[in-house]
Amino acid sequence: MLSSRDSDGRPLVVPGDNGPTNAQGTYSGILDGNVGSLLGLPVYVDAPIPTNLGTGTNEDRILVLKADDL
Repeated sequence: MLSSRDSDGRPLVVPGDNGPTNAQGTYSGILDGNVGSLLGLPVYVDAPIPTNLGTGTNEDRILVLKADDL
């Protein structure tokens, strides 16, 4: 996601410090814990979640939850 660009060449996910305009997400530069947001939702990264799944080992596991239900 961090390397993805829109049709005008703008990054879809930008550093949160830049005050993004029309960005789909932001990131903090931290690689564990709360790392930013995607479509207005907080994004967390944790080392035990696999990032090498699929036939080409290039698929990541994504978990979505409603924190109020925990």
